Amino acid sequence: MVSVDSEPKLLFVSVPMTGRKLADIKADMEWCRKKVEELTGEKYVVADTLFPNGDRDPLGALANALVQMSKSDAIFFAPGWEASRGCRFEDEISGAYAGEYGIKQIFYTNKSRDSIWTGSIEIEEIQEGEIPPDAEYRFY
Repeated sequence: MVSVDSEPKLLFVSVPMTGRKLADIKADMEWCRKKVEELTGEKYVVADTLFPNGDRDPLGALANALVQMSKSDAIFFAPGWEASRGCRFEDEISGAYAGEYGIKQIFYTNKSRDSIWTGSIEIEEIQEGEIPPDAEYRFY
């Protein structure tokens, strides 16, 4: 259950964007917000990382996204993040400072990558059909 008494926290969603429709990206971000609220019991709003002309200036869009990441309370790495160059860069940057500043990192991954994620708390997805059955969430 999500707590409604407190001010919502800011969620940065690292989601693949290249070549995708804006509506699909927004739908993914909303799914991620709901998933994080379900997993943490806390209320979140999604950081605005949809920048005009990002497709023509991807490095500038990434720089602006990092500003939003620095203000966030949690970072969620959405399905497909491992295949996205921008998401992998966000992972490297957040890994360098998130723990030091108390920012939660939540990774959507699959069990075949277990050896990479050590010292994490695993939360298995129970409902079928929502996401692949081998998905799990890792908190840092």
